[in-house]
Amino acid sequence: MKKSSVIIPKETVSDDKYLLVAICVDDGSFVRKGEAVAYLETSKATLELVSPCEGYIYFKYFNEGEDEIPVGEEFAIVCERECDKESLFSDDNPPDSTASRAVTSCLDSTFSDAAIEFLRSKGIPLSDIPLKGLIKK
Repeated sequence: MKKSSVIIPKETVSDDKYLLVAICVDDGSFVRKGEAVAYLETSKATLELVSPCEGYIYFKYFNEGEDEIPVGEEFAIVCERECDKESLFSDDNPPDSTASRAVTSCLDSTFSDAAIEFLRSKGIPLSDIPLKGLIKK
């Protein structure tokens, strides 16, 4: 069975961990490639984590507003079919070496809190924004 890890990306020079702000989908639910799965807060902006592939997502971290997740840490695993979550995060069952281990924050963009608030108020998903870099307004 193919599995892909959702890894916390290095988005800012000064941060080595990010606060889990929100999880956007239910644990064990089906997600599509590029779908927002969580929001993380850095010292400068909020990042949107997206699924690296299509499949069923299982989270390692859950405590919104409490969990600080280190850069490079495995945040979740996406499997091609439903599976037993407990076995996914054991050292005996690593993700496929050929599977994608990279995740971007919405097309390599980082959004300020003001930009996220504006887009949400207009009902626009962050993944629909074709720009790259820091989006402030």
